[in-house]
Amino acid sequence: MIDQSVKARVNLYGLFKALELLAQVDKEAAAAIAGRRLAIEFRVRGVGRARLHLNDGQVRLQPPCGRESDGGRMEGGADIILWFKGPEHFNAMIDGRGQPIPLKGFGHLKFLTGSFQVFMGRLAYYLLPTPELLQDPEFFAANTRMTAYVAFHALSEIANYDEEGMHSAHYIPDGILQVEVVDDIALYMVCQGGRLATYPGRHESPRCVLWFADIAALNDLLTGRVHTFDAVALGRMGMNGFVPMIDYLNPVLGRLPAYLK
Repeated sequence: MIDQSVKARVNLYGLFKALELLAQVDKEAAAAIAGRRLAIEFRVRGVGRARLHLNDGQVRLQPPCGRESDGGRMEGGADIILWFKGPEHFNAMIDGRGQPIPLKGFGHLKFLTGSFQVFMGRLAYYLLPTPELLQDPEFFAANTRMTAYVAFHALSEIANYDEEGMHSAHYIPDGILQVEVVDDIALYMVCQGGRLATYPGRHESPRCVLWFADIAALNDLLTGRVHTFDAVALGRMGMNGFVPMIDYLNPVLGRLPAYLK
């Protein structure tokens, strides 16, 4: 059983984080928001808020300073504010079963129901692919990178707010856990006091590194097609540094599929 509030956080701070990468790899997505300079704020009662900054084909997700309530601090203003009466309402929109309540930016409604819908639709195109699309090496790589963005950012939300996730995260030693594909995508997790935060890129001083030989190896882990021990034995992935960080993260990873359905 999943917590709808945690699922909303996974969507708001995990799924939406992949929009940054989407705008970089997909020409159709970038074209849909080309020439737009807007800040779209999503407010979810009982969960928090975040802003998507659109800047002529580029995207940045801005979380508030402090996400314990709707009142987390946000610098600057938003051009559009979309409100949701609770986590279930927000999750329904993500699933295509609900609509937000606009509080600000009524002059941009045509954009929201037109070009922005096209942009968001491209995310579904990559994250919910057909088997045929995955045969294309470029699409396969883009799908894997975006799935990794969603999954590892979602891990922090599950570790910080899901009841079982919090119990497991309590035992994760402090430090930086680096996740990377050799010569490709990289993300790192800051583990401190039983709480996690995920960031894109490579950290200069990780305490532990989980590496993958290639994009296909990362994809196999994310989709559960290959067991971790088998991948390590085959040299397709490995761990360096203080490995107990990964051992204690594994139970949190186990909660991930339920929230990403």
